Amino acid sequence: MRQLMRFIAVFAGAIVVSTLVASSTVAAKDGSKNAFFVGQKLCAPHLTPPLFTCVMSGNVPLLQGATVKYISVPAIFPDPMRIDSDVVLTTAATAAGKKSTARGHCDFYYSTGTGLCTYQSGTHALAGFRAAWVVGPTTTAHVFSVIGKYSIGGNND
Repeated sequence: MRQLMRFIAVFAGAIVVSTLVASSTVAAKDGSKNAFFVGQKLCAPHLTPPLFTCVMSGNVPLLQGATVKYISVPAIFPDPMRIDSDVVLTTAATAAGKKSTARGHCDFYYSTGTGLCTYQSGTHALAGFRAAWVVGPTTTAHVFSVIGKYSIGGNND
């Protein structure tokens, strides 16, 4: 029962934080499209860089099957036990074979099982990509919930 209550508290907190952070940090630019992302990422650790690679799934077709690679070395810091890394999001190949990328940064705290990922720029179909997503726990190992606002369009300045 205690674990269930903790899960509910963390999940509710993630939703509140996501709404507040995303609404205050993702500003729409002229020609941009604001939307809300709801999905998950399945993450696998590696022994060599990138130390983590995650595969996205969710309500945005462009991001379905996209990978997120944690590229900072070191990515894990022991005090407090957290991941603090630059990331590269890469879409799955389109019919034309082109992939789009977006650069950002993720922080994740093991003690709470929650984190925040922000993105500031993108290429091709992700040009002008901006996002603020809260990462939270699920009941499945290595699978994390991802929710928050994003916009595509405008420019990358």
